[in-house]
Amino acid sequence: MFTSQRMVLCLLGVAAMLSAADAFAPHSSLPITVAQPSLQRPSFVVPKMCICINCSRVTNCKAYHFVEEQHAQPHMNDNPDFLPREGQPKINVSYESKMENMGDSVRPFRNKEEEERVKAEHKAKGLEEPKGVTMKRMKPTFEMEYDVVECADFVEDIGCWVRNMPEEIRLANPDFVPT
Repeated sequence: MFTSQRMVLCLLGVAAMLSAADAFAPHSSLPITVAQPSLQRPSFVVPKMCICINCSRVTNCKAYHFVEEQHAQPHMNDNPDFLPREGQPKINVSYESKMENMGDSVRPFRNKEEEERVKAEHKAKGLEEPKGVTMKRMKPTFEMEYDVVECADFVEDIGCWVRNMPEEIRLANPDFVPT
């Protein structure tokens, strides 16, 4: 990855973490702790899933309501009233950059040598004579994931989220498994 791409991803990650921390301010008094980004590259990253799916408070928690909003998913409760204690929960904000295939395009041959080489390759494969060089058009996409990874108010109830998942999710994907 080019240095400038790394810098952009780093800045986007910092912005995402800061926006996660600030997101509660205008909507509620929900305290949140977001890990500060490190300028050093970690030697390995251990993925974690959101612990809320196995917490008895998930149906009424303001912190989980925030996570639902970030994922643009239906809410379990439109007006949750449980507020985790000061400095909780800890939300891991991760992001992934991918390249999405937007289809093929054809560009003109750069020179006579390229034209002859490409036409010979097509002829050897029994393909139609090309009018140019076919190229994949790629578009960068960016995905963010918000996972509560620690909470002092966590009360274990295995499968609580699955038992109470919003009906829209259940109908759209009956085999849905939260991660």
